[in-house]
Amino acid sequence: MKKLEIILSILFLIGFIMKTLMLPGGSIIVISTSLILSFVYFLSFAFFNDIELKNIFKKDAYAHTTVKRIIGSEILGYGLAVTVMGIYSKLQFYLVANQLLSNGLTVVYISMIIILIYHFRNKRKDWFYKRILIRTSIILVIGTLLLITPFETLLDIYCWTNPEKAVLTKVHL
Repeated sequence: MKKLEIILSILFLIGFIMKTLMLPGGSIIVISTSLILSFVYFLSFAFFNDIELKNIFKKDAYAHTTVKRIIGSEILGYGLAVTVMGIYSKLQFYLVANQLLSNGLTVVYISMIIILIYHFRNKRKDWFYKRILIRTSIILVIGTLLLITPFETLLDIYCWTNPEKAVLTKVHL
């Protein structure tokens, strides 16, 4: 699953670059990778706890995890999925993007604070918290930057070759 996340993130960046350079197919790549990535985060109880998809419904797969860890993973996964969909919506200029980003980032920030507390209170440093902190901080930075970036600035970035198109589009926003 970690490889899937890395591959989807790289494809998302490639799609974003293609979209910025106005190459065909950039939007399709951004849409498909963000949808798949948000679906993976919705299955975060298995994803973060290293449970394979074929073992999701087997009781033995959850023997090494606690109920708190599963519930926390699911809440964090929900926040990450909504944040990824907010990032996608902001890059596609959907009006609901800021609302999605603020809702998802709120859940992720609260989860991040709880994870930091668990990580620093725990005498034995657990790999589980380190991995989640790295993932979460990357998405938090990207989501927060996009939340504070106005649509007009993104339009100027996308329409750098055709400023007239950017001005006309700003009128319709």
